[in-house]
Amino acid sequence: MTNIQDGCFACAPCRALIAKVLAGRCQMRYTRAAVGSGDIPEGVHPRDLTEVPGYVMDAKISAASNPVDGECQVGVQINSEKVETGFFATGILLYAQDPDEGEVPYAYLRMEDGPEWIRPASSLVGKLATFELIAVVGDVNEVFADIDLDSILTRAAAQKLMEDHNKDPEAHAALVSTLKEKLADSAVFAFTAEDWGPPASWVPEEPAEGEAQAAEGDGEDPPAYDGSLGYEITVPAEAHKRKSSDFGFHVFHQVDGKYITNTWSALGTGADYDGEAGTVILSSSNPYPGKILFVG
Repeated sequence: MTNIQDGCFACAPCRALIAKVLAGRCQMRYTRAAVGSGDIPEGVHPRDLTEVPGYVMDAKISAASNPVDGECQVGVQINSEKVETGFFATGILLYAQDPDEGEVPYAYLRMEDGPEWIRPASSLVGKLATFELIAVVGDVNEVFADIDLDSILTRAAAQKLMEDHNKDPEAHAALVSTLKEKLADSAVFAFTAEDWGPPASWVPEEPAEGEAQAAEGDGEDPPAYDGSLGYEITVPAEAHKRKSSDFGFHVFHQVDGKYITNTWSALGTGADYDGEAGTVILSSSNPYPGKILFVG
C-alpha cells in the first residue's frame, strides 16, 4: 500500500447507505468504531475493507456532528485504562447501520505511516488518545451515533449540550450548572515550536571506540537530536490542573497567527498523564506552536 497515504477513506457501502437515508428508509447512524494494529494487505484499497486489519479492541464514539455540508465529524476515544496489552494503533474502522445489510463498514482512518502508541492499563502513565474521523455524508443533513456513556466529555461537546439545553423551554438549571462546572475546571497551556524537546528516555549516542578522546579535544557538541523518537513537552501540574488520566483535551495549531484544529500536527498530538510526577507529557512527531485545552 505504498501509494496510499494516511487519511480517512469512505468504504464501499457508504454511497449506497447515503442513498437509502436520502430516500427516507433510515437514519444515518454510526454504531461503533474498531481499532486495529495491522497493515492493509497488499493490493487492497481502504474502501474495500470489511474489518479493521489486526483488530485489537472497540474504541468509544464520543461525538458526531456536521461541521460542513457533505461531511460528518465523528469523535473516537481510546483510554489506556481499558487496554490489557500496549499496541500501535494503525487504523480505525467506523461502522454504520444499514436497513438491509445490518452493520456495515462506513469510513476507515489509516494511520500506518504514523501509528499511535496505546499504553496498557498496567503502565504508570495513563493515556487518552482522541481521533476525529471525517466521513462523507453527501446531502444528508442529520447524523446520529451510539455515543459511549463512558467517553470523556470534551469542551466542544459540553458547549453544544449547553446551547441545545438553553433552547429547550423545559431546560433544567441544574444541568446547565453542572456543565459550567465542567468548563470552569478547564485549563489552557500554550507552547512554541522551540518548547518541544527529545523524549526523556532519549540518550545521545555514545562515540565509537577510539573517537571519544578525539571528541573531548576538539570541543565538538554532542550529537544533535534527529527527532526519530518524536518530540515532547512536559506540562507541570499547576498548568494543567488534572488529578488523574481521566481527562479530555483539545489541541490547537497556530498557523499564520491563528489557532486552528484538525491539522495533522494537532491530530497527532498525545497527552499522557504521569501519575508519579503529576505532569502531563505532550508528544508529537513534529514540533509546532499551539495550545492545548484540558477538560474534565
